[in-house]
This record gives sequence, C-alpha cells and structure tokens, in this order.
Amino acid sequence: MYSGGNASSLPLVGGKAEPTIKQLSKPGRRASRFPKLDVPEVEITNSALTTIKPTLPEVSEHDLVMHYSRLAHRNFAVDVGFYPLGSCTMKYNPRFADFVASLNTYANTHPATPAIFTQGNLEILAELESYLIEITGMDSATFQPPAVTWQNKLACETRDSDE
Repeated sequence: MYSGGNASSLPLVGGKAEPTIKQLSKPGRRASRFPKLDVPEVEITNSALTTIKPTLPEVSEHDLVMHYSRLAHRNFAVDVGFYPLGSCTMKYNPRFADFVASLNTYANTHPATPAIFTQGNLEILAELESYLIEITGMDSATFQPPAVTWQNKLACETRDSDE
C-alpha cells in the first residue's frame, strides 16, 4: 500500500524492524503547518537563545501517525493478551478503573492537598471500602497499590516479627 510518504500503512510482520522516525525523514515534508500570525511579530533577544536550528526529522502527518501507531501495536496491553508473571511494574487495571482514576476530582488532587478539601474523595473511598469488605467477607480492604518494594517488604517483615 502506498502511503503518500515513506512509511507503509501495513503492520510489520515477521519481526521486521520498524524504521526510526529519522529514517522515514524526507527533506521538505511537514506533519503540520502553522497559521499566519494574527499578532505583531516580536523579536526576542536573549543570550541563551541559539540561532542553530535542530536537525529534526521531516515527515508527513500520515508517516508520523503510522510510525507511532505501529510502535504502539508492539506494546503489550491488558486488552490484547494475558500476562501471567504478576510483575510489580505491570498491574491489571480495567479500562473503567483507568477512566475513574482519570476524572479531574482524583487526577488533579495533589497528595499534599489539605484534608478539608479532600473529604468528598475520602468519603467515596471509605464507602467503596465498606462495600468491598461486605462483598468479600474480609476484615479490611485497601486501595494501596499491590506492588512490593524492598522498603515495604522490610517494613511488613519488621511489623510481623514485632507481633
């Protein structure tokens, strides 16, 4: 399939290496065009500014999108396959959990936010915790990530030996 540029729209098969974005570069190609200025141009004079332009890849928008789409399809995702190893750096997060965690009320809450401003979030977590305890029959529940660091492991072992 001809892409109008230097990248193929077809997925790479047989382990063929994806060319780098620099290898897809062709002089004069642009992925975007800036509109004409609608404000007066102002020259900025600062000794820290350089007049040397960086040598950036020159690719069409299509080549750029197809390149990064093919790279993205090489990554593992929970909705693509099963990952049986239980890695500490890769947790199963359902799409809905990702959606809820990205809501402004949670995503934009800084850990140092005073408690008076986080009561709504804390109330929701406390209510959800009580549901989980009731549903599972467990004594308690937590929303802490299950990843184990050496510090956490040591803290748990120390706590357990004190009991």
